[in-house]
Amino acid sequence: MKLLTVHVQSEQDLVDARGRAKHLAGALGLGPQEQARVATVVSELARNALRYAGGGTVEFHVDTNAAPLTLSMTVSDRGPGIRQLDKVLSGTYASTTGLGVGLLGSKRLMDTFDVRARPGGGTIVEVGKRLPSDVNAADLRRAVDALARTHPVGVLGELREHNQELMGALAELAEREERLRSLNQELEETNRGVVALYAELEEKAERLREANDLKSTFLSYMSHEFRTPLHSILGLAGFLLARLDGDLTDEQHKQVTLIQGAASDLLAMVGDLLDLAKVEAGKTDVHVSTFEVGALFGTLRALFAPLVTNPDVKLVFEEPLDVPRLSTDEGKVSQVLRNFIANALKFTSHGDVRVSASYDASRGVVRFAVRDTGIGIAPGDREKLFQDFSQLRTPMMKVPRGTGLGLSIARTFTELLGGHVGVISTLGEGSEFFAVLPAVYAGIAASNVPLVLPEQDGSAVQSGTVLLVDDQASDRYLLRTLLQREGFTVQEAHHGQAGLSAARTRAHRVIVLDLNLPDVSGQEVLQALRADEATRDVPVLIVTSQPLTDALHREFQALGASAHAKERLYQGDNATFTAALRGAAARSEEGRA
Repeated sequence: MKLLTVHVQSEQDLVDARGRAKHLAGALGLGPQEQARVATVVSELARNALRYAGGGTVEFHVDTNAAPLTLSMTVSDRGPGIRQLDKVLSGTYASTTGLGVGLLGSKRLMDTFDVRARPGGGTIVEVGKRLPSDVNAADLRRAVDALARTHPVGVLGELREHNQELMGALAELAEREERLRSLNQELEETNRGVVALYAELEEKAERLREANDLKSTFLSYMSHEFRTPLHSILGLAGFLLARLDGDLTDEQHKQVTLIQGAASDLLAMVGDLLDLAKVEAGKTDVHVSTFEVGALFGTLRALFAPLVTNPDVKLVFEEPLDVPRLSTDEGKVSQVLRNFIANALKFTSHGDVRVSASYDASRGVVRFAVRDTGIGIAPGDREKLFQDFSQLRTPMMKVPRGTGLGLSIARTFTELLGGHVGVISTLGEGSEFFAVLPAVYAGIAASNVPLVLPEQDGSAVQSGTVLLVDDQASDRYLLRTLLQREGFTVQEAHHGQAGLSAARTRAHRVIVLDLNLPDVSGQEVLQALRADEATRDVPVLIVTSQPLTDALHREFQALGASAHAKERLYQGDNATFTAALRGAAARSEEGRA
């Protein structure tokens, strides 16, 4: 539908074309901004036609069959056309006269844009602005009639309208600037609030870190302080049950067994808390040694023998056939299995708990499994098993015992050694907990592997004096008993300075030294012994309840000493210490010769 045609031959025609374009846009329901855009584009395109072609025609029309309705404006001329049109439209054309600036601006302001030009053949530019959706054919006719009744305005009238538009634009701009200023102020206040919130969160996070560090330190310190007397209780109970000091009556045997069981439970809880503190502090070290799985099973069998008090439950260790020697952290593997076994015994009222190991040569891994005939685990509870402080309530145990950390620590240690854990269970039939570990731990270099002294066969050493330096009477009693069973005479010192004085005044085959002494540390005593020519070559065995890190092992090895955990002695694993003692005494004898 053709609405209007304006012929442009002079500046007044430009003013007329602009004014009619603006009035037509307003009559068709376009807002003030859209009216200004339509008028500006028509004025700019008509100005180009007048300047470069000497004149042209502006036609306004609407295709009533199209949807949505669009006000189309076609500006045509018979001028020389536009050279390098592609560069002009892409914005890469460098013009000294301003050619192309109007085209690019018009393209940005309009909804549709099309230009056709050829050198010497004139130019046709068609642009379009979409009309409101409620505009219909009747509105178009009314707009044309209204436009026919208007009279062209002069330059002054057009200037007045320009000024009014400019004032309106400035007022709108001022309003937007005020809104922008308000938004910026609000944003600044929000930013200050966010910064303050971040500062508060950081402060709280720092407090939480400090509290967590204090908790870990407290757990580590208190756990260590608890372990020492518990080890003594267990060691003394073990000696009594072994009847090393004479027979016990049945009632006494029962009482000592109860003492041993209660101390074992408490020691397990303390050990879990200490392990948790070490894991959270990132201080869990790996001590690699080479060992036989069969020997590990033998130690575990001896450890759990007095703890299986239910006659309806058997603890069975299957022979580890075709399983090679492992090079990994024996202590952590042992603890993983201890936690699995203790958990299985806790939830098995009859049947057996079977411990097995199998080797997958293709993958180089060993699969340890602890299978029971207990109550089983519901599918919904399996995901919780390996979480910290997770405990299941069962008919067998309505009030959970322990810390709920055993399986979590087992998972952590297994993953630390490069493996993974899992569980297979059928409710009412039993469960199987398993740990898959590399046969060779690849986490540290072989040079960092602590020295493991081989066990030596033969009877006790014939004679000699061993200096025992330890401030705990119960620990001295246990160690003295072990040393005397090997045939040694034992000289005791209750603190570090007394130990140094005794070492300098009398010859000793071996010195057994604790690290936690009341006056000077065991490390200082060892350094003083090595600095003194009289004691420089005396073998020293460190026996301590302090956690033994890789750094400590390397430090002691550099000073010619080996370190042993008291915990293993109290758990009945005397073979490693005894072998080290015999080897040290033999080296001492060779040195004398």
